[in-house]
Amino acid sequence: MRLIRDTTWRHRGISLLWNARALFEIAKPEEVVSIRQFFALSRTWPGELASGEGNTLVVAGFEGCVDALAPADAECTMVICVEQGAYRDHGTFGRGTVATSSTLPGLGVSVDAVFDAG
Repeated sequence: MRLIRDTTWRHRGISLLWNARALFEIAKPEEVVSIRQFFALSRTWPGELASGEGNTLVVAGFEGCVDALAPADAECTMVICVEQGAYRDHGTFGRGTVATSSTLPGLGVSVDAVFDAG
């Protein structure tokens, strides 16, 4: 796996972390929330998040949810954006399609390339 040290991903979007040291750079262990806590937060979203100077929320347990999916469902990308403090689904993109951005017109990523890169 290629190690990426660029911090651009921290500014917008959702990212997955596999390295404990990288995770600790973003959030202390007590700031990490479970998937269940994350869904509870969606009902009353806090004005300031626990990490990253109030801009970052680290959610643990996502990989367990993905393991429970059928392969066709797991190999898709959901693009979600935040508008006026609430999540909005931009779209779900599966193999053979290009995932687009709701905030960056013209930006697109091949879903096949994402899953075949690993």
